[in-house]
Amino acid sequence: MNRKDYILFDLDGTLTDPKEGITKSVQHALAHFGIQTDDLDRLTPFIGPPLRDSFKEYYGFSDDQAWEAV
Repeated sequence: MNRKDYILFDLDGTLTDPKEGITKSVQHALAHFGIQTDDLDRLTPFIGPPLRDSFKEYYGFSDDQAWEAV
């Protein structure tokens, strides 16, 4: 008998608060493009949707820039 047991964790806010990690990562990516953002609360819209889409929507990044930011 070949039995496999799996445990899956939903870490997108159910068990952990992703705000600090995601917003600081976005802050770092923006700094790469010369965009200074000190208020991490302004970056909370990045939590949830695909990052590539958010860079394009909120900062007008091209497809190439968005992929580089991610």
